[in-house]
Amino acid sequence: MASQDDIQGTLDARQEGSGFRLAFRGRLEAPAVARLWPRATRRALAAKLLVLDLSGLTALDTAGAVLLLRLERLAAETRWEGLPPGPMQAMLDRTRRALAAPAPVQPPPLP
Repeated sequence: MASQDDIQGTLDARQEGSGFRLAFRGRLEAPAVARLWPRATRRALAAKLLVLDLSGLTALDTAGAVLLLRLERLAAETRWEGLPPGPMQAMLDRTRRALAAPAPVQPPPLP
C-alpha cells in the first residue's frame, strides 16, 4: 500500500543559518504544488541560500518543475541536492528550456 507521501507531496522547511532547506517528499504534482507554493515561495524570498533537497521525491510533473525553477529564481543563491538522473531530471530540464524560450510571435490579424 502506498504511503501518504507517495500519494501527495509534502514539504519540510528548515532554517539553516541565513538560508533555508526545502526538502520535498512524495509526488510534487499539480495538487501538491497548489498547496505548497505559498509556503515554499515565502521561504525562498527570505533565503540568502536556498537548498532544494529533492532526494525524497517520487514523482515530478510540469507544475512541480515550474515551482522548483521559480524558487531557484527567487533566492539569492540556490543549491540543488538529491535529484537523481532520469525522468524527473528530464522533466526539470525540459521545463527550464521551455521557460527560457521566447514567447511565440502572434500572427497578424486577418483582414
